[in-house]
Amino acid sequence: MKILLWKIGALGDILMTTPMVRQLRRALPGASIDYLTGHRCTAILAGNPCIDRVRGFDESILYAGQARRAFEVAAMLRGYDCVFTLDKHWIFPLIARMARVPMRVGFQRRLHEGVLLTHRIRYARLRHEIDYYLDLLEAAGQPVDRDDVAMT
Repeated sequence: MKILLWKIGALGDILMTTPMVRQLRRALPGASIDYLTGHRCTAILAGNPCIDRVRGFDESILYAGQARRAFEVAAMLRGYDCVFTLDKHWIFPLIARMARVPMRVGFQRRLHEGVLLTHRIRYARLRHEIDYYLDLLEAAGQPVDRDDVAMT
């Protein structure tokens, strides 16, 4: 199984995905797990033994009025069996759907945002971000250890 974790960036937010990444690797030791993030955040993921490959992309495509270039990002998602869209904006599920990724796991803040996801969780800012990332694993049918939340 080829899995992609996709988060645009923000150093602290990426660190908070660490327990999820570790638990995903533990649950699926034979899977290929890649992480796609903005170029400025690839270094923080380098050397993580739970990730097979760290890929960078030009994150300005998604937030600097360059939506017409979304197809460039969609091309980077092709070939994966599952993508975890770790950002909460509606553009992430849309691009994953454009890339024809069969399993799309992510957040639903508003009613319409979850439509393009195959597995979704409600997000309401009531809990710690780490808990929400672990919720995504559960939504995808993976076991979760709520005591394993260290960011190391």
